[in-house]
Amino acid sequence: MGACRRFSPYVASAFMAEAYVALHAIDLLADLGFDSAVIEGDSLTIIKKLQASSSDLSELSAIIFEVQAKAKTLRKCFFNFTPRASNQVAHIIAKDFSLNSSDHFWVEEIPSSALRAGLPTVVL
Repeated sequence: MGACRRFSPYVASAFMAEAYVALHAIDLLADLGFDSAVIEGDSLTIIKKLQASSSDLSELSAIIFEVQAKAKTLRKCFFNFTPRASNQVAHIIAKDFSLNSSDHFWVEEIPSSALRAGLPTVVL
């Protein structure tokens, strides 16, 4: 398991932010040397765009295309929708102002902000 929080100051919409999340996830996978993954997100619109085989003609087309192209370099890559309630840790990390404007990465760790929130965690 891995997590990252990337600082992206010029994001025009929530949809664009979610698309960038997918792009950062693919980049993190590559950096960690993974060849297969399941990327989960709580924006059904973005997940459907990433799963689609047809061209996306929205303002997000360049980001969607880049994520899909990078996903093809992996042996297996799936994009799945997960309800927001099951994605609480991601939202806690995103709102953690103590992390300031720098990028942060966790590999086989639980961010302290998630621990402070008292969410149930399972570490195997």
